Amino acid sequence: MSNKFICYNTTRQWNPGDEFILFGCQNLCKKVFSNDNLYSLIYNRNPDVRPMNGITQGLRNIRLPNNYTEDYNFTKYDAWLRIGFNDNSIKFNSDLSFCDLAVFAGTPEWISHRCINFFEHILKNKLPTLILGIGWLGNIDAPMEAVIEKTYLFTVRSKILLDHDIAKKYNVVWMPCPALYCVDIGNERQITTLKKCAIVLGVTRTVPFAGIDGKTFRFTVDIARYLRNKYKNIEFKFITHYIDDIPELVNLFGKENVIYHYDSSAYPDIYRSFDLVLSTRVHGCGIAASLGIPNINIAHDIRADTCEGFLSEIINSDYTPTEVDDVFRKYLDDSYITESSTNLIRYKHRTFQDYIKLIAENIPDKTLSRIDYREDICLPSDTSPPPELKDIQIKFGITNE
Repeated sequence: MSNKFICYNTTRQWNPGDEFILFGCQNLCKKVFSNDNLYSLIYNRNPDVRPMNGITQGLRNIRLPNNYTEDYNFTKYDAWLRIGFNDNSIKFNSDLSFCDLAVFAGTPEWISHRCINFFEHILKNKLPTLILGIGWLGNIDAPMEAVIEKTYLFTVRSKILLDHDIAKKYNVVWMPCPALYCVDIGNERQITTLKKCAIVLGVTRTVPFAGIDGKTFRFTVDIARYLRNKYKNIEFKFITHYIDDIPELVNLFGKENVIYHYDSSAYPDIYRSFDLVLSTRVHGCGIAASLGIPNINIAHDIRADTCEGFLSEIINSDYTPTEVDDVFRKYLDDSYITESSTNLIRYKHRTFQDYIKLIAENIPDKTLSRIDYREDICLPSDTSPPPELKDIQIKFGITNE
């Protein structure tokens, strides 16, 4: 068996949904390259790791000396400046000559400026690519187009995106979001009765792009109270994906009813104990579907159509409590919830095989030969620190390496 190193464009310790997608992409790659030892690297586009404009490197390429903590004056600057790149992920200037494949692991943010350095690494090292389960299409720069036009396979998770000019130009295919495969095939749970229901809820004050609007939040809180009061024989718990969500949910529903974990890989076991999931988070539905758990999405933005690929029932904040109850109580019928779970598991297995076949058919050479990209691509770059920081570099003997 040969070793293959795969670079994934994803996030770590920011959006658990991104990591569920990553796990799904890894499971797809494991199956496609089943005769190889696969090792994963990540390009971590967590906003705390990567700059918004994607190119301002500032002091990030500096490698600090091992004794830098000994100078107290210097350590004071560390709180104000982003010196060095200490995250265990692909850096601006990483040597990726040993890598074999680059994978865009879903989500909407893949052609933002924050990701431009990932394209730079791909072009520099002539890496073949897979673009899997993208959630958004928009304007693309020349470096991005150079990569897209040579990718092995380009799939989107939203059928709406198939009408976009980029989708038409590059033969984009719709497939379920890879998060559907985040739990290993065969590790699903067959649901036969409804005893425990998880409500997955973000709050309005969560970090940007991770929270929900006030109307959806109030709607979900009201529905949660309505269902808890009406169905006292069912155990309801609240799963949160962000630390920011915890205080408000604890205040509303009690500490004993709120569940959270900092590690995204812990969530399959958390969700596994429930029989039904109601979620404002798209990938709360995704991980539930991967486990074979029927789920209901509370839609609040365009990302909700991803849930069609999870076979989710989709409601929104315009529903009345009675209309929500009409949807919910169907799952009180053991035969209905059993059939829903069975169909979900079968659907997951079938589409997983379809995805494997699709990827395999589009990779002409499993040795993953280097790609000859256009050579006329000019990549943006900004490696110079602001002038006022140069004195700091001189004072503390910091140099770019």
